[in-house]
Amino acid sequence: MVRQQSHVSRQFIAMAKRCAILYAVMLAAPLATLGISAYAVYAQLSTWDGVSAGPVFVDVEARMFPFLFLVGVVWFVGFFDVELCHGVSRRSFVNAAMIANVAISAASTLALMPMLYAGVSLARLQFTSPTQWDALLESPLGVLAYMRALRSERFLYAGATCPLKWSGLACSSDPVRDALDVDWLYMSMKMFSLMLIVASLGMLVGVLVAWVFNGGVMRWTGGSILLIAAVALYTVLNPWWYNGDLYDGALPKSLYWIHNLLSGSVIRTEGTRRIVLYQAWIPFVCAVLVFALCAFTVDRMTLRREIRPARRA
Repeated sequence: MVRQQSHVSRQFIAMAKRCAILYAVMLAAPLATLGISAYAVYAQLSTWDGVSAGPVFVDVEARMFPFLFLVGVVWFVGFFDVELCHGVSRRSFVNAAMIANVAISAASTLALMPMLYAGVSLARLQFTSPTQWDALLESPLGVLAYMRALRSERFLYAGATCPLKWSGLACSSDPVRDALDVDWLYMSMKMFSLMLIVASLGMLVGVLVAWVFNGGVMRWTGGSILLIAAVALYTVLNPWWYNGDLYDGALPKSLYWIHNLLSGSVIRTEGTRRIVLYQAWIPFVCAVLVFALCAFTVDRMTLRREIRPARRA
């Protein structure tokens, strides 16, 4: 009996293994640093007198972003020529990167969400039961309350119904919010959206760097200028993205359209009051669009006609 030949080549399987190993390492590295930071927080809590300033909150999202961004750059810069030399097609190489970016974004969210959900639940004791809160700080579980995701935590109460006595105040800006149910689904959508955007941009930058490296002086010059402009733009706008959600008339409204797409904030004005609400589907749709745009650009930049052997007469 003749076995049916598999459509998956050995070269593709070897490439998939290398891709999986690279992305797994780049996922494990920030998780390991978070473990070290958690131990440092626990050491500070063990010696905290309760009067002086306590440990600094650990921003788990900011810890993940550089690794998710770099993995796309490393994959395209370090493995593109190697995999093509081993017989892997350009389309397969790009498809593997796209699948891996979605997978590492989902894995990051699944790894961080249980820890953050437990931390938020424990942090409520500070308002509802101060005695239990003090006892919690003396245990290893107290570390979870200092693991924060400031960007995604804005969606903790996005699905909650505000009490009428709040008179239009945002659910996320009042101490009474601690009596509301935490909506982990909204927060997970927000976190996944952020991770996917960062991973997609890393993939796009990776193919741009690879394109520049394989070119002449003009590509080197143009790529350097583009990289400097991108770094300058990120440096200038980074503190502004999440520092405030209220509209500032001194800045162009177009910037706030982009800001609202990334943050998911919806600002309404009723008389002299400004109401800020958070919609999880806005950043999620934005992340899908960014991923699709980056994937299309990467596919166009890497796709060329393969050299096929000449047909025999």
